[in-house]
Amino acid sequence: MIEHEDGFADFAAIIDDEVDPFGLDDVAIEWRTKTHHTVQRDAAGRPIAHVGLLVAEVAVGEQTIEVVGVGGVIVTHSQRGKGLLRPLLEAALSRDLGPERAMLWCTAANAGIYARLGFEHITAPVTVEQAAGQYVMPMPTMWKPLRHGATWPAGEVRVPGLPF
Repeated sequence: MIEHEDGFADFAAIIDDEVDPFGLDDVAIEWRTKTHHTVQRDAAGRPIAHVGLLVAEVAVGEQTIEVVGVGGVIVTHSQRGKGLLRPLLEAALSRDLGPERAMLWCTAANAGIYARLGFEHITAPVTVEQAAGQYVMPMPTMWKPLRHGATWPAGEVRVPGLPF
């Protein structure tokens, strides 16, 4: 069962004692809290997969655009490889939050998965904020059109605030 939730705090159930479940322990980055959550639960009601979303402004070149930021994407270890991510991500992105583009960061190992789900690489440098100041993201940044005809503008990307 896939549900939309405005608050979700039960990552412990999905992580299930897995060490470095997001594959980011070697990258010390502080992330923005998501405001919209889509959760898949098993027959007993336990959460087994999650996608978090938020709406954020991003500067690209000389313009500012809104994006649906995607993050906190996880499928519990025992359920990976069973085809849960595609329908969960599609359900999450079907929520009309306004922007015509979605944007995410992922590990290089997961970039191919997101490409198969319709995301494209942003090849320009992407800068975000961290406590120590501006930070160039060391991991792939990808985007996906949420509306027919949406394109990604040219130029360097600057995310005011924490990444999502």
